[in-house]
Amino acid sequence: RMMAAERANLRDALEWAFVSAPELACDLCASLWRFWDAWGELREGIARLQRALGLAPGATPALVQAGIHEGLGWLTMRLLDRAGARVILEKSLAQYSAIPDPEGIGRATLRLAECVGLLGDAGQSQALAERALAIFRAAGDAHNTSWALSALATLAHRRGDFAASARLIEESVREARRAGAPRHFVWMQLMSADMAYNRRDAATLSKVLAEAGAAVRALDDVPGQIFSACLASHLARLRGRLGDERRALLRALPRALAADVYLLRVLFYLGLNALEAGRSDAGIRVIAAVEARFGAMIQRMDPLDRARLDELRARARERLGESMIAGL
Repeated sequence: RMMAAERANLRDALEWAFVSAPELACDLCASLWRFWDAWGELREGIARLQRALGLAPGATPALVQAGIHEGLGWLTMRLLDRAGARVILEKSLAQYSAIPDPEGIGRATLRLAECVGLLGDAGQSQALAERALAIFRAAGDAHNTSWALSALATLAHRRGDFAASARLIEESVREARRAGAPRHFVWMQLMSADMAYNRRDAATLSKVLAEAGAAVRALDDVPGQIFSACLASHLARLRGRLGDERRALLRALPRALAADVYLLRVLFYLGLNALEAGRSDAGIRVIAAVEARFGAMIQRMDPLDRARLDELRARARERLGESMIAGL
C-alpha cells in the first residue's frame, strides 16, 4: 500500500534514473516489476523493462539483466503472449545459470514451466516444475516451494486428476502460510478456490472465499481483487443466483477497465450471465465487444478460459440462431 501511494513519485524517480543514472534505472526495474504485476499495469511494466534493456547493453550486472528478463517474460506471459514470453524466460534462465544464482535458476525454471504448460507442453511443464520444486525444497524456501506446488497442482487439475490437485494445492497453502507473505498466501487460497469451482465444489469455494475475501481487499492487488470478485460470481452461479453473479462481476469491472487481460475475463463472464438470465441482446452486445477489442488476445487465452468463452458463444447460438450472430 505504501508503494501504491507513492506511485507517482516512483514514476518520476524512474524517469530521472533513465536519463541521469541508467544503472540505477535497471536496478529499480529488476526489483520493482512485481508491483506493476500487482497493480495490473502490465503494459507499463513491459514498456519500462524493455526500456531498461536498451540502456547500456553489457554494462549492467548479469544478475540485474537476468532479473529484467525474468520480469519481462512474466509480464509478457500475463498479457497472454506465451510464445514471446517463452523466448524471454529461456534467456533469463540461461543468464541465471551462467552466474550461477540458485534462487534465480529456480524462479526462472518455474516461470518457464508455467509458460510451456500454457503453450500445451504438459510433459515439459511437469518436468520443469518438479526441478524447480527440488531447488526450493533443498534451500528451505517455503514461499517458492508453495509456488512450485501450486504449479504442479494446476497441471494435475488440467489433466483431470482432481485428487492430486487438491492434495498439492492444500500443501501449497500450508507452505504459503509458513512463509508469512500475505499476498502470496491469499493467491494460493484463490487458486484453491478456483480449482474448487472447476470441480463444482460450492462448499469449499465458499469456505476459501470467506477466508481470503477480506484479506485480498486489504491488499493493493488489482488482479487478486478481480480474481476474488470473479470467484464470488462463480459461487453465485453454482448456487443459481444470477443476480448475485452479475453484481459481483460489476463490482470487479471498474478495477478491470485499466487492465486488458482482466477486463476480457470480466466481460465474457458478464456476457454469459446475461444469456443465462434471458437478456440475449445484452449478451450478444458483450460478446461482440469482447471479440472486437480482444480478438487476437482470445487466441492466446488459457485453454480453460477459451473453453468458457466458446461455451458463451455456443449458448448464444442456441438462443438466437446461427444467422443472428454471423460475423461475431
